[in-house]
Amino acid sequence: MGSLESTYLTDTGTAENFSENNMKNLCSNLYPDGFDYGPCDGGNAQMSAAYLTRGNGPVQETDDPYLLPMPSTISSINLTPVLDVDEITFLPPRTGPLDNSLYKQTLMDEGAIQIWFQINISCFTDNDTTYYLPDGGTIPLRVTISSHSSDGTMPSLKRILPSRHRVTGGPSFSKTVGGAPV
Repeated sequence: MGSLESTYLTDTGTAENFSENNMKNLCSNLYPDGFDYGPCDGGNAQMSAAYLTRGNGPVQETDDPYLLPMPSTISSINLTPVLDVDEITFLPPRTGPLDNSLYKQTLMDEGAIQIWFQINISCFTDNDTTYYLPDGGTIPLRVTISSHSSDGTMPSLKRILPSRHRVTGGPSFSKTVGGAPV
């Protein structure tokens, strides 16, 4: 959802907060259009794309909030999506650690991309402020890289994904929203 929210902000200048809870639940095995995963068992970019393009979402976070420490596994199927998502762009995997041009350009044009990388807790520094994964890894982690500041502006991008950050293959993507709010 971060990629969609950021792209919407880039396109319209309006910040939105869409419901991750609604997406995780409606994509789960508890719902007729869902997939084989449980509501808190993870997912992937293709599942997110199906949720958005089939017209299930996005819905507002206020209509179906993600509450911690235990998010709800039940969402209404009667919530009205607030946008029509008519295009989702999947970026090709990088060919190596210096293959960043398309990722940088997409960040500047769209505002955010979703990536995944392998994570190994032992690769964090002692104060947990930096992470370096040499070759290999153990657990895939999806994150959204955004070019927006917390105030919604897009600062000048000087360096994105330095070569020491090993972002591995996997279908990274950005979402483009077409049309006006529904």
